[in-house]
Amino acid sequence: MRKGHLREGRLTMPRSSELLSALFQNLKVAKARRAKNTGLQAKLDALLGFMRRHQRAVEADLSPLVAVLSARQQGKSTGALLLATLRCLQKPGAQWVIIGLTRGSIQRIYWDALRGLNDAFELGLKFHEQRLVVSFGNGSKIHFFGADKMDEVEKLRGSRFHGAIIDECKSFPHLTLKLLIEDILGACLKGQAGQLYLIGTPGDILAGEFYLATSEPVLLEKQRRWSNLPAGERSRPGLLKGLPVDLAGVWSFHPWGPQTNDVVFLNERTGEHFTMWQAFLLEKELGGWADDHPTWRGEYLGHWVPGDGR
Repeated sequence: MRKGHLREGRLTMPRSSELLSALFQNLKVAKARRAKNTGLQAKLDALLGFMRRHQRAVEADLSPLVAVLSARQQGKSTGALLLATLRCLQKPGAQWVIIGLTRGSIQRIYWDALRGLNDAFELGLKFHEQRLVVSFGNGSKIHFFGADKMDEVEKLRGSRFHGAIIDECKSFPHLTLKLLIEDILGACLKGQAGQLYLIGTPGDILAGEFYLATSEPVLLEKQRRWSNLPAGERSRPGLLKGLPVDLAGVWSFHPWGPQTNDVVFLNERTGEHFTMWQAFLLEKELGGWADDHPTWRGEYLGHWVPGDGR
């Protein structure tokens, strides 16, 4: 079981990196219980079986553009890591890239977690620390990039990727995210019919590519081509300049609410088990937040809530 933490005598939420590390540490126990099977299909089945239902829904989405808006602690980074690993195992020579805010943040969130995944499922990965590249035995690779330096972002030009995941999207400068989506990754993915994933929690600035891809209802801004539809929905009636039109979805949108994560955690101090939603409700009570409190809605319910910078 993954563990919470005590802060001044009460339970607090673990950080994402700690959740990932604990998650894959527990896999060692599961591995010891399994009969050793090194076949590729067995590994794929095991990885798919480890995914939660909401993560599998994203994995099964064949849309070229997929957006995930998540409340806190719902398994965003875990799902992204499992997805890229699966695709690299399924297709020899596949090239995937995972992009975070900084080199430090992408390494902290993903690097040790992928080592744990490699150990638990005996994937035989090779880790190139200096370049932040992980190589598979079949020639596939996952590249990790931080987008805080434009010269690093520009290095992606001319690459050919079968898939790209941008994490922590709400925290990217709007121009950087727009550059990645429209100018760089779009061209990198085209020849391979690759998929682009935007994932992140909501923010308080109601603007930018991630907001437009994950806000509901469908938004139409002047001279904008973005709209979004729930995953699996291809079109819906809408209005454009007051006239009825049939809106086609650009982004396949997966909202992960606060009760999406159904993992049961353990409070070692009391021996009691709890869900993340129960921990959220406790935090709400201790904070004295009303149902419409911006922190409650934004951080814990996963809603876009306007702030001073809207």
